[in-house]
Amino acid sequence: RASLREYSETLLEESFTPDALDRMQEALAARGLSGAAGSRFVTVTGRGADKGQATRLLLDLFRHQDPSLISVGLGDGPNDGPMLAAVDLPYLVQRPSGAWTGMDIPRLVRVEDAGPAGFCKVIGELFGRPAESGAESDRGLI
Repeated sequence: RASLREYSETLLEESFTPDALDRMQEALAARGLSGAAGSRFVTVTGRGADKGQATRLLLDLFRHQDPSLISVGLGDGPNDGPMLAAVDLPYLVQRPSGAWTGMDIPRLVRVEDAGPAGFCKVIGELFGRPAESGAESDRGLI
Protein backbone atom coordinates (compact mmCIF):
# COMPACT_ATOMS: atom_id res chain seq x y z
CA ARG A 1 0.00 0.00 0.00
CA ALA A 2 2.86 2.38 0.74
CA SER A 3 3.83 2.43 -2.95
CA LEU A 4 0.33 3.71 -3.80
CA ARG A 5 0.78 6.93 -1.80
CA GLU A 6 -0.19 10.03 -3.73
CA TYR A 7 0.82 12.81 -1.35
CA SER A 8 3.87 11.72 0.61
CA GLU A 9 6.74 9.29 0.65
CA THR A 10 8.19 7.61 3.73
CA LEU A 11 11.90 6.93 4.15
CA LEU A 12 13.65 5.00 6.91
CA GLU A 13 15.44 7.55 9.10
CA GLU A 14 17.83 4.87 10.34
CA SER A 15 19.44 4.74 6.91
CA PHE A 16 20.69 8.36 7.19
CA THR A 17 23.65 9.70 9.11
CA PRO A 18 22.90 13.11 10.67
CA ASP A 19 25.03 14.77 7.95
CA ALA A 20 23.24 12.89 5.16
CA LEU A 21 19.87 13.81 6.67
CA ASP A 22 20.86 17.51 6.70
CA ARG A 23 21.96 17.31 3.04
CA MET A 24 18.71 15.57 2.11
CA GLN A 25 16.67 18.29 3.88
CA GLU A 26 18.53 20.96 1.88
CA ALA A 27 17.93 19.09 -1.39
CA LEU A 28 14.23 18.69 -0.57
CA ALA A 29 13.86 22.38 0.29
CA ALA A 30 15.45 23.35 -3.03
CA ARG A 31 12.65 21.38 -4.75
CA GLY A 32 9.77 22.81 -2.69
CA LEU A 33 9.55 19.75 -0.44
CA SER A 34 10.15 19.09 3.23
CA GLY A 35 11.04 16.06 5.30
CA ALA A 36 9.45 15.61 8.72
CA ALA A 37 11.36 13.32 11.05
CA GLY A 38 9.31 10.89 13.08
CA SER A 39 10.40 8.26 15.54
CA ARG A 40 11.87 5.97 12.85
CA PHE A 41 10.92 7.54 9.53
CA VAL A 42 11.19 10.73 7.51
CA THR A 43 8.01 11.64 5.66
CA VAL A 44 8.56 13.71 2.53
CA THR A 45 5.72 16.07 1.57
CA GLY A 46 5.16 19.39 -0.10
CA ARG A 47 6.48 22.34 1.88
CA GLY A 48 3.98 23.45 4.51
CA ALA A 49 2.08 20.15 4.63
CA ASP A 50 2.03 18.42 7.99
CA LYS A 51 -0.14 16.24 10.21
CA GLY A 52 -1.62 19.30 11.92
CA GLN A 53 -2.91 20.76 8.66
CA ALA A 54 -4.53 17.43 7.76
CA THR A 55 -5.97 17.01 11.27
CA ARG A 56 -7.53 20.50 11.27
CA LEU A 57 -9.10 19.84 7.86
CA LEU A 58 -10.64 16.55 9.03
CA LEU A 59 -11.83 18.04 12.31
CA ASP A 60 -13.52 20.91 10.48
CA LEU A 61 -15.35 18.40 8.29
CA PHE A 62 -16.44 16.22 11.22
CA ARG A 63 -17.40 19.19 13.42
CA HIS A 64 -19.67 20.43 10.66
CA GLN A 65 -21.78 17.34 11.41
CA ASP A 66 -21.19 17.25 15.19
CA PRO A 67 -19.85 20.42 16.85
CA SER A 68 -19.48 18.59 20.18
CA LEU A 69 -16.80 16.25 18.79
CA ILE A 70 -13.78 15.77 21.05
CA SER A 71 -10.56 14.92 19.23
CA VAL A 72 -7.69 12.80 20.57
CA GLY A 73 -4.17 12.61 19.18
CA LEU A 74 -1.37 10.20 20.05
CA GLY A 75 2.19 10.60 18.89
CA ASP A 76 5.81 10.04 19.82
CA GLY A 77 7.94 11.86 17.25
CA PRO A 78 8.68 15.45 16.26
CA ASN A 79 6.47 15.15 13.17
CA ASP A 80 3.49 14.53 15.49
CA GLY A 81 3.74 17.97 17.14
CA PRO A 82 1.46 19.84 14.69
CA MET A 83 -1.18 17.09 14.97
CA LEU A 84 -1.03 17.08 18.77
CA ALA A 85 -1.40 20.87 18.81
CA ALA A 86 -4.56 20.59 16.69
CA VAL A 87 -6.52 18.14 18.89
CA ASP A 88 -8.46 18.57 22.13
CA LEU A 89 -6.68 15.76 24.01
CA PRO A 90 -3.01 15.40 22.97
CA TYR A 91 -0.95 12.46 24.26
CA LEU A 92 2.79 12.12 23.82
CA VAL A 93 4.11 8.55 24.15
CA GLN A 94 7.67 7.98 25.39
CA ARG A 95 10.43 7.12 22.97
CA PRO A 96 12.14 3.72 23.39
CA SER A 97 14.93 5.52 25.30
CA GLY A 98 12.40 6.57 27.97
CA ALA A 99 12.57 10.23 26.93
CA TRP A 100 9.83 12.28 25.32
CA THR A 101 10.20 14.32 22.15
CA GLY A 102 10.55 17.95 23.21
CA MET A 103 7.39 19.95 22.52
CA ASP A 104 5.46 22.68 24.29
CA ILE A 105 1.77 22.05 23.65
CA PRO A 106 -1.05 23.10 26.00
CA ARG A 107 -2.86 20.19 27.69
CA LEU A 108 -0.20 17.70 26.51
CA VAL A 109 -0.20 14.49 28.56
CA ARG A 110 3.10 12.60 28.62
CA VAL A 111 2.50 8.85 28.66
CA GLU A 112 4.92 6.79 30.72
CA ASP A 113 5.23 3.85 28.34
CA ALA A 114 7.08 3.63 25.03
CA GLY A 115 5.92 2.59 21.59
CA PRO A 116 2.90 0.33 21.13
CA ALA A 117 2.55 -0.20 24.91
CA GLY A 118 2.10 3.55 25.38
CA PHE A 119 -0.41 3.83 22.56
CA CYS A 120 -2.39 0.84 23.90
CA LYS A 121 -2.33 2.29 27.40
CA VAL A 122 -3.96 5.54 26.23
CA ILE A 123 -6.60 3.79 24.13
CA GLY A 124 -7.42 1.42 27.01
CA GLU A 125 -7.81 4.31 29.44
CA LEU A 126 -9.94 6.33 27.02
CA PHE A 127 -12.27 3.38 26.53
CA GLY A 128 -12.56 2.62 30.23
CA ARG A 129 -10.08 -0.21 30.61
CA PRO A 130 -7.58 0.19 33.47
CA ALA A 131 -3.94 0.76 32.61
CA GLU A 132 -1.70 -2.25 33.12
CA SER A 133 1.42 -0.28 33.99
CA GLY A 134 2.77 3.23 34.46
CA ALA A 135 2.23 6.06 36.87
CA GLU A 136 -1.01 7.96 37.30
CA SER A 137 -1.12 11.48 35.87
CA ASP A 138 -2.81 14.48 37.41
CA ARG A 139 -5.69 13.84 34.98
CA GLY A 140 -6.21 10.43 36.50
CA LEU A 141 -6.01 8.73 33.11
CA ILE A 142 -2.38 7.79 32.79
